[in-house]
Amino acid sequence: MVGGLPTDKTVYAVASHPAKPQVIFAAFREGIYRSPDGGKTWVILKGDPSGVVALTIHPERPEVLYAATGEGAVYRSEDGGISWQQQTKAARVMGR
Repeated sequence: MVGGLPTDKTVYAVASHPAKPQVIFAAFREGIYRSPDGGKTWVILKGDPSGVVALTIHPERPEVLYAATGEGAVYRSEDGGISWQQQTKAARVMGR
């Protein structure tokens, strides 16, 4: 781990706060991490969706985040990643 961020896992997505670029989010299959200081330290967000492969921050309402899983589910957070609500169900992929 470097500053609390795993070094032996794959990062699937990175997003930074539009007004505070030092606030960074990194999505792993195991969860979403947040750095308040440009990547020096990281904490994993509790209660976040797992299996996240895409992550974005609303450009005008940066407290709103969206996360998508490899299974096709989309989650939304209205409080900067503290809590998440599932917006769509996982899509069934043919052959799986």
